[in-house]
Amino acid sequence: IAFSIDPDADDDGLLDGQELAIGTDPDDADSDNDGLNDGDEVNVHGTDPLDPDTDDDGLLDGIEVNGSNPTDPLDPDSDDDSLMDGVEDANHNGALDPGETDPNDPDTDDDGLNDGIEVDLGTDPLNPDSDGDGIPDGQDVEWLQNAINDLPESATKDAGKGLKTAMLSILDNVETLIAAGKTDQAIHLLQNLRTRVDGCGAEADGNDWIVDCTA
Repeated sequence: IAFSIDPDADDDGLLDGQELAIGTDPDDADSDNDGLNDGDEVNVHGTDPLDPDTDDDGLLDGIEVNGSNPTDPLDPDSDDDSLMDGVEDANHNGALDPGETDPNDPDTDDDGLNDGIEVDLGTDPLNPDSDGDGIPDGQDVEWLQNAINDLPESATKDAGKGLKTAMLSILDNVETLIAAGKTDQAIHLLQNLRTRVDGCGAEADGNDWIVDCTA
């Protein structure tokens, strides 16, 4: 009588002894039910066969590997734009759908601002010209105006007595110059303004208008 013993009962590419050693189920090819078999997780992708979302980005490892717009199951932010893959792929289906930013493209709308900055500072990462003024967001100052508007009054040297308004007014002038094609003049205004906000490290310079470096 011939006896046959199957060393890999679930045919997942890991020997049963290996599975017992690492804690996976030798009778279940996909112990964590993430869409990848245990052997591929260990031997091919380097993902955790006991964790369905190895990088904790909100997407199952199998979705990241096998989706039509695959992302890195070991990197929660595949395109390094400060938005997690599971946030960009909002419906978690592994595809790039209308209304979603691309987790593989840090600048989905190709306007010169990365998606994370746009989301944080109130421009549209799916529209290269969020305010419709004919100036691409990456060449516009709207995102910077939004950042200044979000500062607490206490962040300015005069504690809200007009310096924030002055900065916003300068940026309005910059935008007008850009729209008129007077780029050199716009850059000159920005360079002057930068001297008022460039001192922050441990503390602001004496001539800085923004003095709360953390803000």
